[in-house]
Amino acid sequence: MTLYTLPTGDGRNSLDTDIIRTLELDGVNYDLRFRWNTRDESWTTTCSRVGGVPIFSTKSTTNSVLNSIYKHREDCPQGDMIILDLAEDGGRVDFDNFTLDGRFKLFYDSVS
Repeated sequence: MTLYTLPTGDGRNSLDTDIIRTLELDGVNYDLRFRWNTRDESWTTTCSRVGGVPIFSTKSTTNSVLNSIYKHREDCPQGDMIILDLAEDGGRVDFDNFTLDGRFKLFYDSVS
């Protein structure tokens, strides 16, 4: 088991509301797409194989495994993908702080 911190948003000085990060998780390349929903003021995380169709798409919330109910789907990452609030206990993920150096961080707990 290995815990990884995954790159997400660009942070305070960015206006980018649609970000795609290509990462390797458990030996498989995935696209993680982070889209800001201005109406709900929340991030949505979508996971797909590189260039493929989405495996899952979910609201980015703290303290729950984002991919837990999708692990039965073919090609879904089998480790746990979770957002933690490093400043409080379960605040709402905001636009400026869902970054590598922000309050909210996306972690992946590998199965290998």
